[in-house]
Amino acid sequence: MANLLEVSDLRKVYEGPDGGVEALQGVTFSVSRGDFVAVRGPSGCGKSTLLHILGAMERPTGGSVRFDGQELRSLHSDGLARLRRRQIGFVFQEFNLFPTLTVLENVMLPLTLDGAAEQQARRRAARLLEEVGLADRSKHFPAQLSGGEMQRVAVARAVAAQPGLLLADEPTGNLDSENGRRVMQLLSGLNRSLQLTVLLATHSDEAASHAARWLLLRDGRLVAQGENPQSEKSP
Repeated sequence: MANLLEVSDLRKVYEGPDGGVEALQGVTFSVSRGDFVAVRGPSGCGKSTLLHILGAMERPTGGSVRFDGQELRSLHSDGLARLRRRQIGFVFQEFNLFPTLTVLENVMLPLTLDGAAEQQARRRAARLLEEVGLADRSKHFPAQLSGGEMQRVAVARAVAAQPGLLLADEPTGNLDSENGRRVMQLLSGLNRSLQLTVLLATHSDEAASHAARWLLLRDGRLVAQGENPQSEKSP
């Protein structure tokens, strides 16, 4: 299967008053289309930095990231913004829903920002809310939802534009075990049904068990990787 992501010698240095901090040091790996990869490691090891660079939200200090054959360094800010809108979905620990928008409007947002007609965006968002089991919450505001419901809305919003890649940064970190399990089952189902490529950064063994592969970061370096024999997608 063709690679969606090819990462080579990726480096990121954050400059500070006491000198540079190396968040990533020579990270190299690839991700096939339709893969589900868990990025593991202790706090501060570079997991979030890696996802931000792969999601075209930050530029690396050095190295290369190719997304679907396109070298991200060759894209200017407009091209990176277009890539984020159309080909990459994001799910965060803090949900990041807009409090003044309804659930339906939150899911519609990436479509309307990309120029979709309102009725088209509304129909797509309504279908996604049905898929995540929240059709009856479409007129509610985020503050009226539980944490698990907010995260399912965030997942629906992340896949609204039918991206090829979903980046999930500690998506179960603010949830109890039952809601965390439901969110991971949702991500696993989308990975299988849509052949959606998923990269998951997590501390949770339970969340990581849903992935077919794992990468282990320590002090900004990729120190190990392998397959998860428990995953439904593993051979």
